[in-house]
Amino acid sequence: MPDALSGTWVRMLWSTSYVYRWALAIAITLAVETPIVAALSRTDEPRASRRLSAAFVANAVSHPALFLGLASLVAVTGWVLAGGEAAVVVFEALVYRWGLSLPLTRALGVSLIANLASLAAGAVVHTLTGWP
Repeated sequence: MPDALSGTWVRMLWSTSYVYRWALAIAITLAVETPIVAALSRTDEPRASRRLSAAFVANAVSHPALFLGLASLVAVTGWVLAGGEAAVVVFEALVYRWGLSLPLTRALGVSLIANLASLAAGAVVHTLTGWP
C-alpha cells in the first residue's frame, strides 16, 4: 500500500493519468446518475432544479471519497468495491431523504438504481477502453 507519509500516495493521486481517470469516472457517474435520480424522484419533488442539485451534491461528495479511498488500497477486490458502493448508496439515500424529502425506503431504492446503472456504465467503459 502506498505510504501517505512518504508522499508516494500523494504523487500517485496527482499524476496526470490518475486525474484523467477520476475526471472520466465522475463524468460518467454524473451523466448516468443525475437523470435517473431526477426521473425517479419526480413524484416526490416537483422542482427539477432541486432534484438535479441533490443528485449532483450527493455524487460530488461520495464519488471522490470512494474513488480516492479505493486508490489508497493495493488490491481492490469485488468485496471491497461492493462494501464501498453499499456505503455510497446509503450516504446518497440520506442526501435524497433530506434534500428531496423522499421516504427512506424510496430514497434507498433511487440511490441503489442510480448507483447500479453508473457502476454498469463504468464497467462497460472500462471493458472497452481500460479506463477508468
